[in-house]
Amino acid sequence: FNHHSTMVLKACTKNSQNAQSSSAADNSVQSSDTQNGEVTPKVNGVVNGEQGSSTSKEYWEPLAKKQKMQEKIHMDDLGDLKSKKNVNLHLHKMEGYLHGPTPLMMSRYTTSEDLVQSSESVMQDVYQWSPDLSNVLSGSQAIVILSELSPGGALMKGTSHQELNQIVPPDVQEEVKANYSALLELLRHFWTCFPVSSKSLEEKVVKMKSTLERFQMAKLIPLKERLQEYHYTVNLTSHMEELLAAANRKFDMWQSRKSTVKR
Repeated sequence: FNHHSTMVLKACTKNSQNAQSSSAADNSVQSSDTQNGEVTPKVNGVVNGEQGSSTSKEYWEPLAKKQKMQEKIHMDDLGDLKSKKNVNLHLHKMEGYLHGPTPLMMSRYTTSEDLVQSSESVMQDVYQWSPDLSNVLSGSQAIVILSELSPGGALMKGTSHQELNQIVPPDVQEEVKANYSALLELLRHFWTCFPVSSKSLEEKVVKMKSTLERFQMAKLIPLKERLQEYHYTVNLTSHMEELLAAANRKFDMWQSRKSTVKR
């Protein structure tokens, strides 16, 4: 027995009281009409020429019909639905909830039995191994090839220093040595300017840079062109060119840093 049953009982009691009051009112009306000697015809409980009131409407709806409707609508064994408390959902990984289930990746798991079998197969292959020396050169062929690759051999022509000294004329050698000495002296003065920490060193490094450029144009490039006419296998001026390139990179780096500091 709950609140719903109480409300149904109150509604039924109220309907029965309304029905009783309406029937009593109709009986009083009929008795008054009979005493006056006038009988007013009624159709379905409504007097001709008058609109039916709420009491007359209740009159032509029988109480039994209302009770049947109440029995069909209201059931005593059904109560009010109890409100359920919401349960908070705590998710550890939001990606799986948002994107749905992910397919399982096909992977092969290695068991201890697989490891034992693999080690046994490797050991068996090692025990059954036999050297295959069919593609190895014989001793006589190896000696011939070694002699050809040795200094003075057929495959080493033009690579020994002795032959290079014999090929290059003495006057050319002296000229190369003189240019080497002059360039090294200029580079020594150039590199002593670093780090540039004073105004005098700045002026000196700029002056040495211009001196190295003049040396390259007046001495090194003509010497390189003259040596190319002899068609030597080795570039005799390559090392001097590398030294000048390193000095130019250092000067450019210093100028870029200096311009950055001024900004």
